[in-house]
Amino acid sequence: MSPLDTVLSRRAELKQFIVERSEIDPATETPEQRTAWDEAIAEDDALAQRQAELEARAAAAAKTITAGFNFNSRKSEDPADIEVRDVNRLPDSEARGRAVEIVERNARKFASDSHADDVTKLIERGGEVGRKVARMVITNSSDEYRDAWMNYMSGKHLTDRQADLLERGMSVERAFTAGTGSSGGFMVPLYLDPTLVITGAGVYNPIRDISTVKQIATLTWNSATAAQITAGVLAENAAFTDNTPTVSQVQIPTYKMGAYLPASFEAFEDIDALAADAVALFGDAKANLEGTLLATGTGTAQPTGVMTAVAAVGGSRVSPTTGGTFGAPDIFKVHTALPARYRRGGRNLAWLANVGVINAARQFGTSNVYYAYLANGTQGQPDTLLGEQLYEQSALTSTLTTGNDVLLFGDFSKYYIIDRVGATTEFIPNVFDQATGRPSGTRAWLFHWRFGANCADTNAFRDLRL
Repeated sequence: MSPLDTVLSRRAELKQFIVERSEIDPATETPEQRTAWDEAIAEDDALAQRQAELEARAAAAAKTITAGFNFNSRKSEDPADIEVRDVNRLPDSEARGRAVEIVERNARKFASDSHADDVTKLIERGGEVGRKVARMVITNSSDEYRDAWMNYMSGKHLTDRQADLLERGMSVERAFTAGTGSSGGFMVPLYLDPTLVITGAGVYNPIRDISTVKQIATLTWNSATAAQITAGVLAENAAFTDNTPTVSQVQIPTYKMGAYLPASFEAFEDIDALAADAVALFGDAKANLEGTLLATGTGTAQPTGVMTAVAAVGGSRVSPTTGGTFGAPDIFKVHTALPARYRRGGRNLAWLANVGVINAARQFGTSNVYYAYLANGTQGQPDTLLGEQLYEQSALTSTLTTGNDVLLFGDFSKYYIIDRVGATTEFIPNVFDQATGRPSGTRAWLFHWRFGANCADTNAFRDLRL
């Protein structure tokens, strides 16, 4: 581990400690806790200064090799320049400094400033994800790489240099792949890659926006949860009880998602921007599929949707006041049923429902229960319900009948979305007719990415089941 990686790792530990201790009331803080707090703050300040020095050195080192190691510029006239250094063998600090510089220089190419910021955050995060994304930036961010990828996607001839650029970009992917790797396809250019966007850019996905999103470079995300422990009053000289919490493992696998897009020979010949249009279509398909799976995915050979996970647990379901009927009192029942730990201390408290359910709730208000109104009927969707954010999710049911899960409330920071960074495209120059075995006059693209999702704690949610 490099000195900079050591500093970043220690600062991450201190950050967690500082955040946890910040919740302690100063009025009840012990001298020992105060001392520990002061020491942690002082150490973090010193490490911040050390980090700045190391990053400055790494940036200076990166600039000294620009002439012989520049994937980002068209000014290099010697194709062999890109072979001076092996990207996968670069020191982490050097790769990180170079990658951040490239993102800053190419920020205008991203769909939004937030997209570029998200990529920078992933680079600076460190670990396997940070190492992979830094190397993806170096290999996949240049205009030359984009032109080579567009030629490949259009079925055009690749020069030796373009073929080498694409292969080097894919070598980064293979270096971080666990399990069976793909062959024949190439990584999407950096600023077009939808898997590097932490929260939806250009496509509104409420669940992704409010949930906990993690990026990994492996097959499965692993973590653990610990149940709360019970404290009690002790008599003098009485033995303490064993309050060891129950620890449960959390494993969220990623699943391969894909889309297939055919086009005729004539379309390839007549539509100049066909390959670019294909990328936009794939991005939209990805957003639509994830929007459904994150809400109602079954968890069998696919991600587990948040409603699916919560509705499967009896203790997280709330019954309506009148069976099979959705009424104003039911909103309060759901709100009250959520444990105080999450209702008062949740980081991402929100309601989720189909717009049909939201509109039904809008009509609860009368002269006697005016407080049930969400908003005036002539206005748009309300932003809040009982003071918490309210989001429309079209994948949830709008049918208000017995047995349907119609309203979800909880702390969405306990719902985890796991993205395996890096999306891949493959070009098929000839598609063959299944019946005759002869070419069909069609070409096609394959697009695939991997992600998973599940609840880390279903007790953080309550679901109204009619």
